[in-house]
Amino acid sequence: MDFDYENRPEVIRVVEDGNERDVWTGNYIFENEWQSYRTRKDRNLELTSGENTYEKLGRYKIAVK
Repeated sequence: MDFDYENRPEVIRVVEDGNERDVWTGNYIFENEWQSYRTRKDRNLELTSGENTYEKLGRYKIAVK
């Protein structure tokens, strides 16, 4: 789970005519901040992530992968 998905835009370096420039791909980089697994012995899956705090108030896009 990424609690602030839009905080890292995916930027690639493009070389055109010998000049380099950074270009945003329109996507964001998924940063795994919390995860939960189940095993054969323990089939329970934790569905709550605990507490997450944000520095500033506002709207955030959360991504689950």
